[in-house]
Amino acid sequence: MENEIKLASGAMVALGVATAALVVMPYLQVRDVP
Repeated sequence: MENEIKLASGAMVALGVATAALVVMPYLQVRDVP
């Protein structure tokens, strides 16, 4: 059971990181362009 919780939490973290990257990358690209 604990293994499933670790797997689920890991998936949530990966999803959060992917979402954050998806949101942050365009802002960085727009900011770099004068």
